[in-house]
Amino acid sequence: MYGIPGPPVRRGLTILAVPAALCMAFCSAPGCAPPPVIDLGPDGPTLAITNPTSDEKIALDSTCALTEPIVVEVTGIELVPPRNELVPGQGHWHGGPDLSQGYCLTDKTYCMGSSLSEDFQTYDGSGMKAGLLTLHAKLQDNEHNDLGVEDQVEIELTDPGDYCGGAAGS
Repeated sequence: MYGIPGPPVRRGLTILAVPAALCMAFCSAPGCAPPPVIDLGPDGPTLAITNPTSDEKIALDSTCALTEPIVVEVTGIELVPPRNELVPGQGHWHGGPDLSQGYCLTDKTYCMGSSLSEDFQTYDGSGMKAGLLTLHAKLQDNEHNDLGVEDQVEIELTDPGDYCGGAAGS
């Protein structure tokens, strides 16, 4: 687009083609510095999934959806809604069965599952089957950068109504 050769770079909803040499020149210019490092303190923030617990058995609903809330305990960081301003000591968390898609992101200490993940307010719990499943939670800063603090629990999904094609009562 725009007659500039190079790989496409995604910026919001607009895709611009920027030559690699231009990027290198810009990023190596005097005064160009990486984003500031957030000081997480000597102990840093912590994140622990408190619900559900590891090895807990949770029944799927009649639509084969996992609707169990993920509840976390967070210390050492103020949970705030995501925004495009890096503020030390602030952030939010992402959670769900898959942190690459269908996850929730929130400044609350819980996130509900749903048969439909809407606007990142719930995680996508649709299309589940009986068996083991890992739920994930990960802390992010205001700009969605990973803070390297995460937790996970492995739960067992059951299908007591035989709604999801598994053995009855599994």
